[in-house]
Amino acid sequence: MLTVVTPAASNLLTTVERARSLLGLGADVGTATALGRHIATASRVIADYCRRPFGVETLKQWGEGDVLNGIAFARTPVRSIASVSIGNADLGPDEYAIDTASGSLLRIGEHDVVLCWWTAPTIIYDAGYQLPTDSDAGDLPEPVERAAIILAGTYLAGAGRDPLLKSEDIDGVASASWYVPGAADQVLVPEVAQLLAPYRTFWP
Repeated sequence: MLTVVTPAASNLLTTVERARSLLGLGADVGTATALGRHIATASRVIADYCRRPFGVETLKQWGEGDVLNGIAFARTPVRSIASVSIGNADLGPDEYAIDTASGSLLRIGEHDVVLCWWTAPTIIYDAGYQLPTDSDAGDLPEPVERAAIILAGTYLAGAGRDPLLKSEDIDGVASASWYVPGAADQVLVPEVAQLLAPYRTFWP
């Protein structure tokens, strides 16, 4: 099981200034306001598509995992661990270790021997990325921020037009074709889906 103890302070995957710089947009207030709305929408769409938030959250995880090996963290990257407990007993920091390569928590015994957990622990930890601000780039993977900017720019460019219009040909006689989304079409920009592919999760 996984619950959020403290949600992320922000879920925005980029800022207006950073997006405007990449998209080559002007500094007028109207564009900035609209772009801010589209960034918020793009950030929500990407979080839903990847099945995870990206900002740093404090999480409580318990009651599941491979007790014979490492307990996989439901969210990564793990930034810090506040506590690890089994029943009412808290483990000391020398009794567990983070395996960064596998994204799991190992049980450590004497002489640094890796042990089985036998019982899944309760873990309270911080996980996620520092999201970019105008003064700090943070550590969000560049493809994720770029995907948010591309998607927000697409929303901005498509404002006022039929979102299902796929193509339009006006060459003597007007004709148009419309996009018919299927069940698997959650992000409509292929480049965005490609950028996000390594960051999609399917558990929990």
